[in-house]
Formats: sequence, C-alpha cells, structure tokens
Amino acid sequence: MAQRKCVREGTCYPTNHVSAFIDRRAEAEEAAEALYGAGFGDVSLFHGEAAYQAIHDANRHDSAFARAWRRIRDIGDEGALHQRFLLTLRLGGSCLIVYADSPGQAHRAHDILATHHAHDIWRLGAWTVEQLT
Repeated sequence: MAQRKCVREGTCYPTNHVSAFIDRRAEAEEAAEALYGAGFGDVSLFHGEAAYQAIHDANRHDSAFARAWRRIRDIGDEGALHQRFLLTLRLGGSCLIVYADSPGQAHRAHDILATHHAHDIWRLGAWTVEQLT
C-alpha cells in the first residue's frame, strides 16, 4: 500500500503514486471518480487555497535544516515543479495523487487523468520521479 519515502532530508513524497494538477475542482473530482471506477482504491485530492494554507502552515513547523534544504532544492527543476503546484492551488486548482504500484498502473492512471485535463503528471517511484506528460 501507500508509503512515504524520504529520499533526502526535507524531501519526502508518497512512493508508487502518480500526481497531477488539474485547474478546475470539478474536473479533479470527476478524475478521482473515474480512477475509482477503474479500480484505483487510494486517491487523494487537495483543493485550492485551503490546501495551500495547510502546506504553508505545516512548513512553518519544519526544522531550520529542512527549511534551508528546501531553499537549495527550489533552485532546480524540483523547485519549479513545487512552485507550479503551489500556484495551481492558490489559483483554485487541485492536486490529485493516486496509488499506482507498477508502471502499467501509472500509465493507466495517466490516461484517465489526461482525459480530465490534468497537467504536470508525474510518477513518484521509490528511486525515481518520472514525468508522464
């Protein structure tokens, strides 16, 4: 089932998942329903300003080292993706995360998400992060 993996100090994510951004909440909810209908059982949605604020509040309690690491991390591609994620939430969009324990499941999830106008779709593996779109 779902696991949280810390690959470096301050960099943790749920492994064996696919994440995606969807600009409209209704489409995100439809995508989640379509994933459930296709047999995916572990789907999480995060919506809009409330999700953005929860992330902001949680980060305030991180250690000084974790905050410094995030600043360094944010210089590269991972930081740009993180900023797009936060901007999507601030503009009222959604982030959807679905458990996919194999590359085949990840690609099935991608196909469903793409039909619901998802963008920045990523497969979060145990050792790699792969952009699917």
